[in-house]
Formats: sequence, structure tokens, C-alpha cells
Amino acid sequence: VRSEAAAVAFSDDDDSEGSPRTKAEGRSDNRRVAGLSLPQGKGPDDSNSWCPCDPSGFNVRQLGYSATKQKAPSQGQILHVVGMDQFRTKRRLNHVAQQLRMPQVPGPVQHWFIVNFQCPDYDPPNPVWGPKKFDGPGYSEVLYCPISPELWAQCESATSGHLRLLWRFLHADKEPNPNEVYDRFKLIVRLMNLDDPNVNLGGQTLKIVKSYNAKPVLTRPQHLIIHADGYTEVDIVVHEFAYIARSALRSFKGNIQHMVFNVALVLEGKSDEELPEVVLFCAGLSRLNLSKAVPWP
Repeated sequence: VRSEAAAVAFSDDDDSEGSPRTKAEGRSDNRRVAGLSLPQGKGPDDSNSWCPCDPSGFNVRQLGYSATKQKAPSQGQILHVVGMDQFRTKRRLNHVAQQLRMPQVPGPVQHWFIVNFQCPDYDPPNPVWGPKKFDGPGYSEVLYCPISPELWAQCESATSGHLRLLWRFLHADKEPNPNEVYDRFKLIVRLMNLDDPNVNLGGQTLKIVKSYNAKPVLTRPQHLIIHADGYTEVDIVVHEFAYIARSALRSFKGNIQHMVFNVALVLEGKSDEELPEVVLFCAGLSRLNLSKAVPWP
């Protein structure tokens, strides 16, 4: 697991009036305002948009999991997505938050939790005879979640459970073994309309999707954790995923404008003191149009 600390601050006020670039109080600030490039839709029927989704659609570990292996629908989510971006990039876009200004949201914000999915737009090299390639053109799908002062205080005072685990993750760079916490970051992707006749997946890809649909996957070691002043960013480096996963994702490109995904992030609970798990945050992605992704920079 790779991590870094950055002394970077950003403003949580937005005086852009819809412009992707802003000027802040008497000084030039050419950073993009986060969350403007992918609109929020009303539901899964809206094209090229994101929308809130039901966290109970994801099964998570319950008390006694080590003995029973029991999972059940998540009882809520800890954070809530308030915006999303879709950028087209010439190469992997690391630490995107340092180049963005966070949007204005109702109420005060203590901290931001940002997840940046770095998705390749090139054929994965054959692992047997092909040259290794882990960077190149692609897309960054970025989600933004604010943490209020009240929730921050609840996490700080928690002595067990999912809030304590979140606090440890946000401060793992100060722990003796940060990877013990970082390695618990899990991704759950659920293709909601697998039976849609417009979603035309090949036999091998369909088999892979059915095998992994709605099942959690640890993102380690293909992620970069960044702690900075006012935010934590997790860059999920899909460019470095295994060949079979990248091949399946590559085959999605011709179908993604018909696909509806629900995506959740979870911190893995192990002992009963950390259970039951609760979805960290989740969102739905509806029929993305990659040709409308905003070029970066």
C-alpha cells in the first residue's frame, strides 16, 4: 500500500456560479470546482449521471462473522456522496484533490473523503508475453463525501464499531502499522441491469461478471492513500488490476452507455468490536457517456 501526506488546503466555498474554474476572494484561483462534470440524476433511468442508492442493497459482515460467515444488508451508510466528476485523462491522475476546490454544501465541513477511480482506456497487455503497462490514457471517476464536525467528533470519541474503524483509517498514517488499516478498504460493484437486452456481454465476460457481481474486493495493493489538510483521498488504480479484471472492464466500453451500476465502499471489520460492518458510502452510476467526460487538464 502506498500512502503520502500532503500539506494542501482548499476552500469549501464555491463562488463559481456554475463555472468549472473560479476566482476566490481577491485572488486568482484556476482550480476546477469539484463535482460539476457529472450531473446528479433523479434515478437509474437518467443517462450519464450519478444518483444516491440504497445501502441495504449491499450485504456486509455481521456480528460473529468469523464463526458464522453471516452477512446481511447494510444498516445505512456513514457518509453521503454530494458530487461526482468524470475526467478524461492522458495518463493516471494521482492526487486529484490538490488541483480542485470543493463545492459548497449545506452546513459546515470538517473533512472530505474523496475516492478517485483511475480507469484505463487501452487494451491490457498479455501477462505472458506482452510488455507491462500500468499507465496511459483513461478516465477518472471521482466521488466526494463531506464529514461534518458532529460526525468527526463521534468518530473521534468512538471506542469500537464502524466509526472507530473510520477514525483509524483517517489517521492511519500515525499508527505503527498503517497498512493494517489501509488494507481493509473494500469495493463492491453491483451491475443492476445484467438482464437488460441492451447489455450485450460476451460469454467469458458474462461469466466473470456473474461470479463477482455484488461481491466485495479488497483494493490493496492497487491503491494510493493520501492524507492532507482537510481531506483524505483514496486513488484506486484500476490500471494495476489483474489481467482478467482489466480485460472484463475493457469489454464494458461498448456497453457502458446501457449499464447501471451501484458502487459501495466498505472498511473491513474483523473482530466483533468492529462489527457489524456499515457501508462507508455508495452511489449509483447510470448509463455513462464517456465521450462527454471532461478533458483533464
